[in-house]
Amino acid sequence: MKKLSKNKNLRLFLGESVSTMIAVFLSLACFAQIYFGNALDLGIGLKQNKSAQSLLSIPVSYGTWLNYAIGTGIGYAVATASVSSVKDAHLNPAITVAAVMSDLKDTFTWSQMPVFFAGQCLGGLLAGALLYSIYLVPLRDVMQDPRDNGESRRLFGSYPMPPNRDTPTIVLCWDQVFSTAIIIMVYLVCHDPDPDGFLNSKFAPSFSPIFSGLGITLVLLTNGVVAAANINPARDLPPRFISYFIFGDDVWRLPKEEGQEEMDDGGYRYFFWIPMLLPYVGAIFGTFVYAIAVAFHRSSVREKRKRHVMKKLRMAEKKIKKITVDLAEVRRDQMKEQGNLYVGYF
Repeated sequence: MKKLSKNKNLRLFLGESVSTMIAVFLSLACFAQIYFGNALDLGIGLKQNKSAQSLLSIPVSYGTWLNYAIGTGIGYAVATASVSSVKDAHLNPAITVAAVMSDLKDTFTWSQMPVFFAGQCLGGLLAGALLYSIYLVPLRDVMQDPRDNGESRRLFGSYPMPPNRDTPTIVLCWDQVFSTAIIIMVYLVCHDPDPDGFLNSKFAPSFSPIFSGLGITLVLLTNGVVAAANINPARDLPPRFISYFIFGDDVWRLPKEEGQEEMDDGGYRYFFWIPMLLPYVGAIFGTFVYAIAVAFHRSSVREKRKRHVMKKLRMAEKKIKKITVDLAEVRRDQMKEQGNLYVGYF
């Protein structure tokens, strides 16, 4: 076990797998709680469950998108903090790309990139499997109800919201790029130190998980209605792959609306590649903007800080010299008094 614990890549892989699994599962479970709760209110999947139908008379609120946004942000903050003593959790392949590009703390290298990617992929797969194992019964009941209309596949992946089904592809792509760029900038502000070792942010590093989680919550609250603001390939593709064994090929296409035959492009529009690829573009864009807005200006900040430190050192040096002179005078006075005592004695 000691040999395994000394293997840095293994520690990174296991830490990233566990933290990603926690973050992705909590995000998926937040959405599942809302979805199945609202299905219960509507009686979907409860035709033959008479005992459960009695629950419909109880006014219970299972939450809205606000609950999902807050729960996902808290989940990411908790997952990041859970492995903070071992490593800096990324939980998101897009953040890994940004970390490599910005060379955070000069400790993250391109060779470690596959280790993080593998851990994030495994964590997403485990999160999807865990979600299915916990919500197996309600998922089975809802899938058997025709009113579900395939919408339950949203539990495992991101899709455009039904009112925005006809949104142009370029808008869906831009939504993912811009949303991811915001998260990347928040992460870099929280974690990127300047060459002198000082963090660019004014708060303690222990608060970075909180601010990262708040950033995710705000993005989901502001950009979620267009394309669900996935911003994390590990949150989409691995759980979607798990759902492939449940729903089949339909997971790669948009859910079909009731009465809808074919879409304008001659078939169902494929969407999965947007949350799978565009967050990487957002990571590059966000890192570039951060470099222009913050990183390139750190030299002037360092010069000001250096002049301030040098001024403090000169003041301290003067005080030390003054204290040294005072001590020498005190010593001379003591020597004189001792000499006078010796003379008076003889």
